[in-house]
Amino acid sequence: MLKKSHFIILALSALMLGAFFGTGCQKSQTQDAPATETPAAVQKVLYTCFYEGLSLKDAPGGAYKESLSFGEKVEYLGETQDDSKGNAHLKIRTQSGAEGWSSVYYFVENGYPAVVIAEDRIYTEPEPKGVTPDTLPVAHLVCVAPDGSSDNKYVAVHYLHPETGYVQQGRFMKTGSVSTSSNDVDAAVLLLLARRAMEKEDTDAAVTYLETAMDEFSGSVLSRLIGKELALAKEGSSAVQVETVTLEVPLAATVNSGNVNVRKEPSLSSPVTGQLDTGAAVQVSMKTREPVDVNDTSDFWYYTENADGVKGWIFGVFLSF
Repeated sequence: MLKKSHFIILALSALMLGAFFGTGCQKSQTQDAPATETPAAVQKVLYTCFYEGLSLKDAPGGAYKESLSFGEKVEYLGETQDDSKGNAHLKIRTQSGAEGWSSVYYFVENGYPAVVIAEDRIYTEPEPKGVTPDTLPVAHLVCVAPDGSSDNKYVAVHYLHPETGYVQQGRFMKTGSVSTSSNDVDAAVLLLLARRAMEKEDTDAAVTYLETAMDEFSGSVLSRLIGKELALAKEGSSAVQVETVTLEVPLAATVNSGNVNVRKEPSLSSPVTGQLDTGAAVQVSMKTREPVDVNDTSDFWYYTENADGVKGWIFGVFLSF
């Protein structure tokens, strides 16, 4: 017969075994539980602006906040809205932290700011058969997109048409025709600002921009061109003097492209006095004595005037007689 002391010993043994197995089970459950995963960081979507002076606004089509620079990287905040005219705008954040809205048409996702360093043809696809009659002049700013040709012979570019100002997308250029060097790009931006100043007949500002480009980016491949334009700006005019003749009988003509620039003198570097759209009727009273080469196209410049009093020189390729 078991004594009372034996029952006490058995009871204590049972308690110790229960504690041991209970702790073991608890440890096993803890080890088998899946590890908590750390949430992945949200990847920022960066866009590159390819319009110098593009407006950042407080709403699509809203009030101006500040200007963006060519080549500036901005963060896309995931919202797109149309303004009252149906033009799409992106909500973005600048590197300084400013938030606002800008037109979607002037950005390239993960693009690279670049500049044309050798005048070349534009291609509709990255191969020789895609060649077009269009060219871009040296110093024209472009944005290189990541989707170039697989053999790296062509780069995809987005840019503003040098005459009409329209955005051109999905075009290609030969890789050797553009430079993504910051020296070349920054020099080209200053050259653009100088040309804009000349269009406003602000010669002093133009000279300042060009002198800055020469001083800070003397190693740029554009230095020679900038030096020439600086010399012209210091003379007070960048217009090339071309001999002109007056027509005995004025001719009627029609503008055959959109947003065609009307210039003070028969030269691409001359200030713009107005713009005419497709179908605008003009009277032609003068022309250059000889054809002029503009971007590999040879034609006359014509002095025109429309019924609204917009008058000046238009390159012949943009007129139909």
